[in-house]
This record gives sequence, structure tokens and C-alpha cells, in this order.
Amino acid sequence: MENQRKFKPFFSNFEAIGLILILISFGWQQFESDSNALRNREDLYQIHKKLDAVGAVLIEDYWKNYPDELESPPGYNVKVYFNNWKHWNDLEKNKETLKNQIAVGKNARIVLYLIGSLFFIYSRLKIEK
Repeated sequence: MENQRKFKPFFSNFEAIGLILILISFGWQQFESDSNALRNREDLYQIHKKLDAVGAVLIEDYWKNYPDELESPPGYNVKVYFNNWKHWNDLEKNKETLKNQIAVGKNARIVLYLIGSLFFIYSRLKIEK
């Protein structure tokens, strides 16, 4: 019984320490997830830029070499294709609202997780005292 009293203060904070560690790992995971998303976004940006350049070269070549076939080549209309081609900047403008909604949801989730964890840690520490 004497040994249990000696170690009780030491072990009584284990739950609070564990919750703090979980909270830190959540923050770390969030940072890592954001970093991976940024890396993937950069890769997509590079691919889109290269595809835009290749598409521009192909269309320009087609205009120079086949000017009579621009309106209706067999099975493919180059003008329609070119007019529907979306460059990276156009794609990003179309996604702006969605990006804002995702950011608000992410921030709300983080705040709720932090507040809930802090309330739980505080209540556990208060019960122990």
C-alpha cells in the first residue's frame, strides 16, 4: 500500500500526458498532411504547365500545316478543342470557393479538436487534485 501511494502522483498524470502527446501528434499529422498536399499540388502544377505548352505547340503546328481543316477535320475539331482547353490559372480560379470551404472546415475541425482535448485534460487534472 505504501508503494502505491508513492507512485500515485507519478502515475496520476499519465492520462493527461498521454492526451497532450496525442494532441501534439495530431498537430504534427496536420502539418505533414498539408506538406504532402502542397508537394502534390506542385507536381500537378508542373504537369499542367507542360501539358499546356505541348498543347499550344500542337495546336499552332496544326494551324500552320492544316489551315483548311481547322473547322472540321475528320472526327476532331481543333478550334473547339482549343477554346475548351483550360489552363492552370483558369482551373485554379474555378476552385477558389471550394478551397475556401475546405480551409474553413479544416480550421473548424482543428479548433474543435483542440478545445475538446484541452477540456478533457483540464477535467482529468482537476479530478486528480
